[in-house]
Amino acid sequence: MATSCQYEFQRKLFGFSDSNPETFYTSQWFQCRIAFLCYRIFMFLYSLIWTINTTIYYVPKFPNYYGFLSNWAEWSLVAYFGVSLGVAMYGVVTRNSDREMSEGSRVTKFFKDRLQWFHRLSWVFFNAVISANILVTIMYWSFLSHKGNNAEAANIHQHAMNTVLMLIDLFIIAIPIRLLHFIYPMLYAIVYIIFTLILHGAGVMSVYYSDLLDWQSLPGLSTGLCVGMAVVAIPIVHCAVFGLYHLRAFIARKVLPHDSAQPDDDGQQNPTFQMT
Repeated sequence: MATSCQYEFQRKLFGFSDSNPETFYTSQWFQCRIAFLCYRIFMFLYSLIWTINTTIYYVPKFPNYYGFLSNWAEWSLVAYFGVSLGVAMYGVVTRNSDREMSEGSRVTKFFKDRLQWFHRLSWVFFNAVISANILVTIMYWSFLSHKGNNAEAANIHQHAMNTVLMLIDLFIIAIPIRLLHFIYPMLYAIVYIIFTLILHGAGVMSVYYSDLLDWQSLPGLSTGLCVGMAVVAIPIVHCAVFGLYHLRAFIARKVLPHDSAQPDDDGQQNPTFQMT
């Protein structure tokens, strides 16, 4: 459901209010849970295979492989697709029981219509992972691409296809994007920054990107970069994702037939997806 900015600036929307579990089992464009599950399987296997490949390729070159944001973002991508695959499988397994539920089971139906912890985990992962990967892509091609072999398949997957996969997912899924959910990618960035500081303090690793993140020789620049990334860049990227979500909703309103209206955030059919 496309929303107004006035609607988005509600304190409850820092959390997971006003959403329907059905949006985690189906696409914006079709309501077949089996087809959506097949999509989830493909995305998970594709990202997992490529990430294993890039890990095998980069670990011998970079002993401190685990310290780089690009690698964090890539494995987070796999984690997101894995969690979302599990949620989609749950939607398929419970489909028949949902249909057979009697009118007397209203209490059970009430809980089934509310988000469970795994829905929320998938939602948090999506917000954190899409912003992190877009930021990695922008930073790499803006500041670091001149240092690497940009024709390498592993490099292309890690710094370009990562964002392509998440943008495809953004336009396929039916999950709404909340403007106030910028806090989740921001927390992701803060966790990574703290991790690099811990490695620096322990004497394990201080230089991550020689001209950008170097706690040993350039602490001031590194601090400014980290603050700018967490407080400025991440919210801007999330706002761009929010805008793309509205584009998805706009296209859906124009192309979906009347009887293909997707569930609204409160579980009702959303008239904004009907042809006008």
